[in-house]
Amino acid sequence: MERATGWRSLIKMRRAKLRRGALRRFLKYVLPIIAVFAEAASFGQDHTHVLRPGDTLWGIAGQYLQSPLLWPDIQRLNGVGDPKRLRPGMALDLNLASRKFTLEPSASPHGRQAADSAAWTRDVLAVAGIAELSGTATLKRGDALAQPLDEGTPVRAGDILETDEHTYLSFRLRDGSTLVMPSSSTVQVAVANGSATLLQLLDGRVDARVAKQHGRRFEIRSRTVALGVRGTHFRVRNEHGTVTAEVLTGVIAVSVDGHPDILLDAGHGTALAGAGALESRQLLPPPGLSDSRFVTKTLSAQPVIGASDYHLLLSTDPEFVHVVYEATAKDGVFSLPGDLPGGFYHARLSAFDVLGIEGVPNDTIVHIPDERQEDDVRRMSDGRYEIHWSAPLRQRCNFELARAADFASPIVSEPVVYGNGVVVGPIDVSGRYYWRVRAVTATGEPPIAAGMFDIQPSVRVGD
Repeated sequence: MERATGWRSLIKMRRAKLRRGALRRFLKYVLPIIAVFAEAASFGQDHTHVLRPGDTLWGIAGQYLQSPLLWPDIQRLNGVGDPKRLRPGMALDLNLASRKFTLEPSASPHGRQAADSAAWTRDVLAVAGIAELSGTATLKRGDALAQPLDEGTPVRAGDILETDEHTYLSFRLRDGSTLVMPSSSTVQVAVANGSATLLQLLDGRVDARVAKQHGRRFEIRSRTVALGVRGTHFRVRNEHGTVTAEVLTGVIAVSVDGHPDILLDAGHGTALAGAGALESRQLLPPPGLSDSRFVTKTLSAQPVIGASDYHLLLSTDPEFVHVVYEATAKDGVFSLPGDLPGGFYHARLSAFDVLGIEGVPNDTIVHIPDERQEDDVRRMSDGRYEIHWSAPLRQRCNFELARAADFASPIVSEPVVYGNGVVVGPIDVSGRYYWRVRAVTATGEPPIAAGMFDIQPSVRVGD
């Protein structure tokens, strides 16, 4: 009886010991897991962070979003002005999953659907991404071999971007700034973090549209010059021994070793090396552009006083990423290649002064005749005009007639046209008229056919 009682006591002691051990293991291993899941569940429910003294958006993004580089998304979502002046006690909304701040894929002017240009935002180390690309470009990262670029490719700090000939590339930073690199240009994204963005122009040109920085530092440097950005749209060029900067809107500060800093206001530029360096000069005005009145495929710049060269771009898109023609001419006369398809193009014409400073551009739309098109415009005896074009049978089209090449205010717009011709008029007002035909089902496609014709003023004979 006593032995049985002793065994029962021993069993109770061991059970108590096992329970205490299990409790210790529960407290040691299970409770932290529960705490982690509880914290994650809490964060998943409210997605907020209450600011404490010393907090930074950079640190908060690293803590909650697994990458400090995502801090601009938090800034935009919460409407934070200066990220250096956070107010303790303010609750930040971190529900980024339900908000979109990324690039939206867009249809290419060439008719193909663009690659996922927002794909780069899913790379937590990416500071920028390729938004649009026309031509061939490469990315060099560290000691690795250069890799071909495509729309949506992520760009990290330290990466070097290089465009080939006849290539235009635009990339977008997380703060919303967009930079366009024309052909034969090289740019390194040296630094991009919560306090500064630093780009190195190694060769060529860059056109920058900088978002508001709210106290951050944004600089573009060449080998000898640093440009501190206080504005929104400016250009930098470092090619063929010429280094220049021009400001279209805003202000930039120019710093050169051994020289006092200068400020460039909108509409001004400067040479950054050589004769006349660091002297603020007013940019030359935008030159006018005369389009072809016949089938000559020649465009001419209207002379600008003080111009030594003229530069022309033709593009299929208004952002001038998909450039189909680029040339410089001292006399301002541009003979277009014979194989350039006819149609409407976005044109950008600018003049350079004797120091190589590029003036204010003239952006317009021009029509290039196509000798290969079997289009025809015939005036009828009653003052109406019969217009014919080549189109697939039973194609549903939209026909427009306008006095301006941008078709902003068409005088005729027929949304449903079948076949390959229309009759419009009578038209009594003299001048130039533009017409185009688009397939109704192909939004964003170039016109099936386009053209223009002139109506001469009537000669009245006096009694």
